[in-house]
Amino acid sequence: MIIADYLWWHYRVGLKEAVSHSLILLRAIGNYFSLAPLATSLFAPWRRVREPYRPGSTISGYLWTLAENFVSRLVGAAVRLIVISAGLLAAAAAIAVRAAYVLIWMAFPLVILGCFLAGAALLAS
Repeated sequence: MIIADYLWWHYRVGLKEAVSHSLILLRAIGNYFSLAPLATSLFAPWRRVREPYRPGSTISGYLWTLAENFVSRLVGAAVRLIVISAGLLAAAAAIAVRAAYVLIWMAFPLVILGCFLAGAALLAS
């Protein structure tokens, strides 16, 4: 009865919790790297650095302001893309590690049984 209860817990409750913790980890990585806010504000100016357009300015003044604002947006996009890439890389690593963990979790009772049977065979010989 104890073995059946353990196997029930291990493959039903424990496996469900292991997968649930994996999803929580992925959500935490997404929050840590702020993936959703960075993706939605990808082309926003870097640190809100923005040059205002001055009324009555010449065409060269407007073009200079346009170029400064464009460079600020490019810098913002580059920095955000680097952080998003790091976040996605961390998420991919977490998925690989947690997938290996779940596979080991599923195989662990079989490993215990194999060790038990190997020990019994050594005692019998």
